[in-house]
Amino acid sequence: MPQRPIATSSRTGIKLTVPTTQFARRRHADGTVDIDSIDWVQVALKEPRSVAAWIKYLHKHENAQILTLLFEVSKILHVAAHAAMQPQWAEYVDSKLHCVIMDILCEPDMFARDEDVFKNIAYGAQHLDAIRPCGALAVQCAARGDLRIAKDFMARADKFFFAIWNKPHVVATMPYPGMDPNTFQPAPQQLREAVAIPLVFLARLYDDVYMRTMPLSSYEAHCLLYLWTYSTEKDLDEMQLEGQVMAIIYDMTKNDISKLPWFVQTVLSRHKLFPRHLLRAMCRALQDPKTTDIRGTQIIHLVTIMIRYAHDDFSEFIVPLGITEGLVPSLIIGCRRQMCSSPPAVTERFVMSAMHIMGILFRADAVRDGASKQFILCFADLNFAGVLSFGFYEAARKFDEDMLSVAIALLDAATNSSTIHGPATEQNSAFRTSTRVWHDTLNALNNISARGIQQTRTKQRAIRYWKVFGEPFGLEEGVAVTTLNVPSQLSDAHVYWLIPRVCFWNGCPCAAAHVFHPMRVCKGCYRVLYCSKLCQTRDWEAGHRSMCKETWD
Repeated sequence: MPQRPIATSSRTGIKLTVPTTQFARRRHADGTVDIDSIDWVQVALKEPRSVAAWIKYLHKHENAQILTLLFEVSKILHVAAHAAMQPQWAEYVDSKLHCVIMDILCEPDMFARDEDVFKNIAYGAQHLDAIRPCGALAVQCAARGDLRIAKDFMARADKFFFAIWNKPHVVATMPYPGMDPNTFQPAPQQLREAVAIPLVFLARLYDDVYMRTMPLSSYEAHCLLYLWTYSTEKDLDEMQLEGQVMAIIYDMTKNDISKLPWFVQTVLSRHKLFPRHLLRAMCRALQDPKTTDIRGTQIIHLVTIMIRYAHDDFSEFIVPLGITEGLVPSLIIGCRRQMCSSPPAVTERFVMSAMHIMGILFRADAVRDGASKQFILCFADLNFAGVLSFGFYEAARKFDEDMLSVAIALLDAATNSSTIHGPATEQNSAFRTSTRVWHDTLNALNNISARGIQQTRTKQRAIRYWKVFGEPFGLEEGVAVTTLNVPSQLSDAHVYWLIPRVCFWNGCPCAAAHVFHPMRVCKGCYRVLYCSKLCQTRDWEAGHRSMCKETWD
């Protein structure tokens, strides 16, 4: 029998057998097919079992015809994933097409920034586009109990994650050390989406195969956090990944606690500007009006582990200019949003975590001064008194001595700050926000049911320090009592767009400070605004019901 023709790659020296096809219009004198004459549409449709061999051959020989073949294969795969399973899919699987593409993506010289290099970013993106529907189909097969493809992916997952982690330019939207800011081109959203999709479906397949969350050592969370840092929520929404990226990071960091210090340090060492970029992304997320409920839990968890294990890495970025910029004001704004929009359990966890973070900042030498300055700047203007009263009471109610100590430290910082002892305008603002909550909080502390000597001591300690907090304002128990347990007062504005942008439910911390999220108007009277349905319901129950009905007459 005649031997099949052999071709040698001039670049690698690797000898590969040229795959056969009946769709080549010409052949060379030695019997090998003229690759430029092959109809790749027909190969992809009618010779699916040979596609994997062709991709491997064309890739090794750096032949540009691979792009045409990948394009045709991707079209078939996308139809199979989103419409109906195509007959070619089974043969693609049998020939391990998905394995070939994954192996190519894991090669260290893929995604070269130089456009003149064969394995450049556009070349890598074409392979990512082909692997995306393979992943979707693997998920569908796993749901039916067929884990063959999922296991193939899992065998290559760690190598893929590490390869992407070492190519930060494929997702970065800001220049970083080693890149010329004058020539830097941000990674387009289409490329970042092409990278994100495999990261997400590989996490899902891992759960399907092993029935547990992927470990942090896989570098999956590293890649996703890097991607998240350089993506806005709008970006992730357009990628149809909103919520999924942070959910995976949350699950992995919650279930692999022993690796957290290593994870934090390796992530932050990606490049020297990454801590700044990550801090900015975390602050943006904390202030995002959509950060409520489970998303709020996920974001505050991320901030907590970063500050707990690496607060020094953020020290030079803690105090940017502006009262609403930086970590401390972002935490306060985030707490307020939870208090007016999230379920009680979520709100409690978020506020206690935020106070814990502030406690770390106030104790750490490298960031103490910066954090204190931010705290002083925004204590009155952002109504931290309303947030702190909630956290202080919850720490006392749970008899949590450690958290109560953090709350007391924050009270001390507020009591000694210039907002109380400084200019009259600052004093008035601090007095107003503190007086609103002081009497109600003291009453709530007095009503805590304590059992035993230790709980009684904790309760008495909380009451004692809360009274000390009120002294600079001249607040005393039972004297000139101010309470928030009253219905809202209707605005004098008779057109709702002129109503002051504060929440009209008195118990909301947004009732005494500027609001950073969209408001809703009462459609009964059009004279009050609320942060959420939750605030509106509470004010209705507090007495707005009768006041609203009076406006109907």
